[in-house]
Amino acid sequence: MTATPVLRRGPLRRARGLAAVVAAVLLIVLVRGVLVEPLRVDGVSMEPGLQDGDVVLVWRRADIERDTHRGDLVVFHDFDGTLSVKRVVALPGDRVRVLDSVLQIDELPVAEPYARRSTATSYFGSLVVPARTLFVLGDNRAHSSDSRVYGPVDDARVIGRVVLSW
Repeated sequence: MTATPVLRRGPLRRARGLAAVVAAVLLIVLVRGVLVEPLRVDGVSMEPGLQDGDVVLVWRRADIERDTHRGDLVVFHDFDGTLSVKRVVALPGDRVRVLDSVLQIDELPVAEPYARRSTATSYFGSLVVPARTLFVLGDNRAHSSDSRVYGPVDDARVIGRVVLSW
């Protein structure tokens, strides 16, 4: 009868496994704090796309002007210091207005399949978005405090762009 060989983990193999676990944890901590951050949505201003209690993953980045596009969801420090999530509808240099509940950029209507329009928000006067700012709106226009209330958001207050939600 032949003996079956027994495999045992040596100390070096255990150390490599432990090192891999430690590296993975450090990477998660670094990525979570520096590159991405999960945040919970609080409120109804982004319905129907984002619901109260949803979690969004925010990609932190330094160059807001270069990396932000119309339609992006951004997280920023609101006028009172709280974090808010809103949709970018206009960029620096754009002339933005809402006429008969329709968003217009440079006097052209913008298709917004994500927006919940309301006659309560049927008009917002014309404004040229200043340099280094973003004009943001909540998707649930009747229940959103946004750039119509507090003006364009300075890019220094922007934390990052939403890349995933659940």
